[in-house]
Amino acid sequence: MMANAQVRREAAYAADHDHLTNAWTRRAFISFAEQEHARAERRYNPLSLLVIDADHVKRINDTHGHALGDRVLRDIVMHTQEVIRKIDYCGRLGGGEFAVLMPDATQQTAMEVAARLRTALDRSLPLGPSTVPVAYTVSIGVATLALGETLAGLMARADAALHAAKAEGRNRVVSALLPPRVEPMSERGSERA
Repeated sequence: MMANAQVRREAAYAADHDHLTNAWTRRAFISFAEQEHARAERRYNPLSLLVIDADHVKRINDTHGHALGDRVLRDIVMHTQEVIRKIDYCGRLGGGEFAVLMPDATQQTAMEVAARLRTALDRSLPLGPSTVPVAYTVSIGVATLALGETLAGLMARADAALHAAKAEGRNRVVSALLPPRVEPMSERGSERA
């Protein structure tokens, strides 16, 4: 029975974690995001989202091979998990795109974490003792839940901010604009206190 329980735990872990990076899978991440969104709406708590994309990962794959591209993706998750809080969720959305869900984090806190993360992920990976290291950077879009906003709306704004960061030259953090005529959850929560 103990062996059977171990097999079930391993299967559950494999279903919820990306096999390459050990980040949460997209499906598991969205499930956590739905739960945290409902909690934030119910309690008027802030909720922030970072969408992170590895800059020029296709060029790294094409120039140095997919094995090095995979090392870059694993490195991104490892260093992201060192920067974010234990209560935050890091998930792989697909390809070189990741997301960090930050419960109870205001826009200011999310921007500060994103700035630290961008700096931590401006890195070089050594290829070997006699070769030049391969450098990589990330671009990050940040959005904080607005009052009455759907999870899909929050994700779309963070994604739009990510695209703006890439359009502005990459290796930067861009904050999403609030939707028209809404206020961030953190301001609404402070009115209730």
